[in-house]
Amino acid sequence: MELLIIAFVFGTLGLWGWSLADLLRRPEHQWKAIGQDRMLWTLAVIFLGVWGTIGYLAFVRPKLSRVSALPPMPAVPMLNAAPPAGWYPDPQGMPVMRWFDGRQWTPQTAPMGGVPMGGVPTPGHGYAPVPMAAPIVGPPPGAPPHNYPYPPA
Repeated sequence: MELLIIAFVFGTLGLWGWSLADLLRRPEHQWKAIGQDRMLWTLAVIFLGVWGTIGYLAFVRPKLSRVSALPPMPAVPMLNAAPPAGWYPDPQGMPVMRWFDGRQWTPQTAPMGGVPMGGVPTPGHGYAPVPMAAPIVGPPPGAPPHNYPYPPA
């Protein structure tokens, strides 16, 4: 029984230390990509011990693992070396992918992992295309007949 308690204590301490080292080695852009604060989780693991470690391993580390393959994206692409049009992590650190049209960031977003890095925006990959407004060629359907002094559009 005493051996089991000793193994449990050393196993818990090992998991605690490993979790602390794991969260500290993650680059800042990964934390921004998932919308979490590294310092907050560091303090939670240190001061809450097992509970902070369980929270980190269950809720944060899986998200960090998913974004670990994504390269950091500058907030303002360099003029001479702008990346090609495609889906990239949001430059403001929001936990979404954002479409870069080759010149600027667009309002189109998709969930992380919902679209491949780069590539073209296709409907059904987590975003709805913005419809183009149809040109106005006359009064809307059901409008009353024209009876004002200037010519209709």
